[in-house]
Amino acid sequence: LTGFHSKLAFDYEHSDRISVLAGAEIIQRDLSQTLVDTESFIQGFDEQVAASFVEAEIFASSSLGFKVGIRGANSNLKKDFHLDPRLSAAYKTGENSQVSIAYGQFQQAASRQVLFGNQQALNEKAEHFIANYQWVRKGQSFRVELYEKRYQQLSRFSNVFDPTSFLFDGNGYARGLDLFWRDNKTFKNTDYWVSYSYLDTERFYRDFPGSFVPTFASTHNFSWVVKTFISDLKSQIGWTYSFAS
Repeated sequence: LTGFHSKLAFDYEHSDRISVLAGAEIIQRDLSQTLVDTESFIQGFDEQVAASFVEAEIFASSSLGFKVGIRGANSNLKKDFHLDPRLSAAYKTGENSQVSIAYGQFQQAASRQVLFGNQQALNEKAEHFIANYQWVRKGQSFRVELYEKRYQQLSRFSNVFDPTSFLFDGNGYARGLDLFWRDNKTFKNTDYWVSYSYLDTERFYRDFPGSFVPTFASTHNFSWVVKTFISDLKSQIGWTYSFAS
């Protein structure tokens, strides 16, 4: 595997209420592998992806702001061009708090294994819907987030026993809740944070014969981290507890 990634971005502030971020990037990767059995078999691909993006940040008032953006990309392998919009809005509900919502479309290339067998493989797609509330003041912060993600065009084997033949009609979803609390104010020389996440997800992809929970996903995740700083020793003591269902 050889390749490079080059990115150039520009930021323009039209006024205190309007700013624009724009840019472009080029991604190139050259992959090849040699399989040796009774004889050598070489396969691979050379891909170049050219992309551009623009995002505007607009403040309607001191309490309400928006971000509107779009990203376009083209791959020489599939010779296709696609546009992905992203939108978000945030409203300040108090001196230390705000709520926000966001929507975005995303794409990524199929895995190397798929592209070795089919260089015309469709990109895998995702739609994200996110709602967020956060409260922040000096030394303390709290965040809660709800999300739903929908997946389309996931790569899957057309035959469970034939990993060289693929279809691109796989799908899936992920929805859940994230909670986070951090505090380095209440207890002297102590910083701690607690997080919890709930995840409901299924995929119909790869060699799955139907829609199932992927092996990397756990429904409940909990973490508690504590750090105490001992100034006389210029040291710290840390403690971590984590749980995953």
